[in-house]
Parts: sequence; structure tokens; C-alpha cells
Amino acid sequence: MKKSIAIFGICVSGFILTLLSCRHDPDLSMAPTIFYSTEIQPLIAGKCGSEGCHSDINNGHGAEPLVSYDKLMSHGYIVPGNARDSKLYKAITGRGGVKKMPPGGSAQLADADVLKIFIWIEQGAINN
Repeated sequence: MKKSIAIFGICVSGFILTLLSCRHDPDLSMAPTIFYSTEIQPLIAGKCGSEGCHSDINNGHGAEPLVSYDKLMSHGYIVPGNARDSKLYKAITGRGGVKKMPPGGSAQLADADVLKIFIWIEQGAINN
């Protein structure tokens, strides 16, 4: 009897943990509008374009420039409305088998900045 109760408890616990681990998309209906020109572009220029890595200046890194809206979109780094499939979001989070950026000992984006980029992409990645 004790063994069947223990097995039942383990099964119920496993089921609850499975439910809790399901990924749900956040409700962004109350999120403020994120503006590319004042919030996203300065982040990308400051982190991705620093030291010439993704700037318009070719310094031998071989990285594609990402400092303008047109370049982000033309190089396919953004899937408007779908942050999780966007190369930029994958790069700044290290998800989807993409190498986390910035590389090496460079300071990473703050969680709040990653969230801003996520929300901006989910809101349609508008050039506003």
C-alpha cells in the first residue's frame, strides 16, 4: 500500500512539474511601446557596434554591420513579431544554438535591455 502511494505521489509530482515547466508566451498587451530610434538603436550601436564589430567601419572582424534599421532587416536578423526566431534575439541570449554575443569577456546586455529588444521585436520591430 505504501509503495503504491509513493508511486502515485511521484507521478503527480512529475505531472505538476511538467505543467509548470511549459513555456508560455508573455502577455505583452500592457507593455509600453518600445521605440527603435531612442531605445533599440542606441543599445545595438553601443554593444554590437562597439569596437567596430558590427559597425559600418570594416576593421577586419568580418561581422555584418547592424547599426541601422535597414541593415538589421536586410540581413535577416529580425523576424517582426517573432523574437524567438530572430537571429538578433538568439545572439543576445545564446539560444537556438547561436553563439552568445557579445563574445569573450565583453559585458553582456542587461536583462532589462534584452527584454526591451524582445518586446520591440514582438511588437513588430517597427522603425519608429
